[in-house]
Amino acid sequence: MLKFIFNYVLIGILFISPFAIAGTFSPTPSNPASSQYTLDNISLKISSSTFSGVTQGTHSFTPVTLPNSTFITLTDVWNSITWKTLNNSGTIDAGFYATTSLVTVESNLTPSKIASGTSIFGVNGSCVIPLSTPYVWVANKDAISLSKLNSSNGSEIGVYPVVANPWGIAVGANGNVWVTNMNSDSVTKINGSTGAIIGTYSVGNLPYGIAIDADGNVWTANHGSNNVTKIDGSTGSIIGTYSSGNYPYGIAADSNKNIWVTNLSELSVTKIDGSTGSIIGTYPVGSGPYGVAVDVNNDVWVASKDAGTVSKINGYTGALIGTYPVGSSPQGIVVDFRNSIWVTNRLSDNVSHLNNSGSLIGTYLVGSQPVGISTDVGGNIWVVNGASSTISKLNGSSGSVTGTYPIQSWAYSFGDFTGFTLQYFVLGRR
Repeated sequence: MLKFIFNYVLIGILFISPFAIAGTFSPTPSNPASSQYTLDNISLKISSSTFSGVTQGTHSFTPVTLPNSTFITLTDVWNSITWKTLNNSGTIDAGFYATTSLVTVESNLTPSKIASGTSIFGVNGSCVIPLSTPYVWVANKDAISLSKLNSSNGSEIGVYPVVANPWGIAVGANGNVWVTNMNSDSVTKINGSTGAIIGTYSVGNLPYGIAIDADGNVWTANHGSNNVTKIDGSTGSIIGTYSSGNYPYGIAADSNKNIWVTNLSELSVTKIDGSTGSIIGTYPVGSGPYGVAVDVNNDVWVASKDAGTVSKINGYTGALIGTYPVGSSPQGIVVDFRNSIWVTNRLSDNVSHLNNSGSLIGTYLVGSQPVGISTDVGGNIWVVNGASSTISKLNGSSGSVTGTYPIQSWAYSFGDFTGFTLQYFVLGRR
């Protein structure tokens, strides 16, 4: 098997990320000399190729500039393309443009056919786009705004008004941001680049939790109406409203297109078929189930604030795998790329770190009344400290606080406020 390196020309310092996501060429390329290929709306052309063997030659082509809307403008890049030649060997230099930066890819080779006619070689395979979390988004409930922070250094990029008492938050694969407006029974979609409101859409009563599924649909847990709403992520139109348990709060999607909802007053979590909206099952957990997260095995983790525990559930059978003590009033919960679990303990002013077996790795002090929690592509943990009006950044390996940054008044930010959970766990971009 051959391996070709695609060199990058980048503005700034190149950071190599360990994550990459697969996409598919459309149409399947057969003649690199004359074809332009599209990968997930990214245009690509071979810039040059050199081969020796049965067929040989050198060819030059013009790279294609991507539209500005393409969400791949970062220096955080690590990609792949698959190639194979028939009895040939050589090198390929190729690239595609992302706005102002020329980025390219490194790839493993997989089988493909040799095109007939004038083609030097055939191409049939996959290319990958970097998994990236450039921003941290914070829902500021009392300030009725969203803060956008640089995930590298915590600096504030902008503050953008929303509708009313923003609570839950989720970042889409294209970088747009969705937030629940608790007191206006609606959700707002924000342009991730400009911060401008794209639209506000009515849902059920008291929407708290929010999540995005593998198809880009947006789900809200409507605490006051005991149901969940499914929204078309492109148009904002309501696809359906479906029953859940009593007082639904947290919500998460798994990679099998199921939706998991915590029922605050029922001591349970409900599994919903994401295609039909029908309830697959409801399973007991600890008292006061709040936050919910899904790991790489599709097992489900629930933070039970009244019990001071975290429950692990088999994502396929609903069977309880274990219950593990954490701090006082655990609320937010997230899984990192190591498949370990992080929990905010609101009344302990700390976070708990568990391995995937439920054993405690460590407990780390943060700000006052930590609530929302998320992780980024570098494995850092971000904790929103509601009463401190700060956000803490923790090293995901050591648990040490590497930065504390000011945010607006009383932020909650329950949900995937970096977009990592959607990309890594739901879409499998790893």
